[in-house]
Amino acid sequence: MTTSPDNSIGKVLANVSSPEFTAAGGNRFPHGECTWYCAGEAKRKYKINLCDLLPAPANGGDWYSKIKTTSKVTKLPPTSAPVTDSIASFAHGECGHVVFIEAVRPGWVYFTEYNWDQSKNGKLQKCAVKDLPTLHGCKLNGYIIIR
Repeated sequence: MTTSPDNSIGKVLANVSSPEFTAAGGNRFPHGECTWYCAGEAKRKYKINLCDLLPAPANGGDWYSKIKTTSKVTKLPPTSAPVTDSIASFAHGECGHVVFIEAVRPGWVYFTEYNWDQSKNGKLQKCAVKDLPTLHGCKLNGYIIIR
């Protein structure tokens, strides 16, 4: 994100009709779920199919513990600082949640997500770095870094 992320708050960043978000494009997660969205964003931005690195099924809360790491996909513990172009995995209820971290600026995290608040699906949101570990009342498991 080369311009100030604040200029894009509330705007949809990804075309979820693009091939990266389809089953034909390799995304086997259920359409409209947080996992479907984050897998599509990883493929759209980095051409990495996270479906190949996760067992099926894999809920958002499982991603951090179950993803296979590679030279292009690594993990950071929840005590680490958030990183641009990473996925934050959260424990919450049975399934957990994942969000795509689009940008990090001093004190702020900019993220997109699906299937938490339908009115914000795919739209850029902002929260304080200090609040990310408990976003939406969830508990941060860790970060999946994509390069």
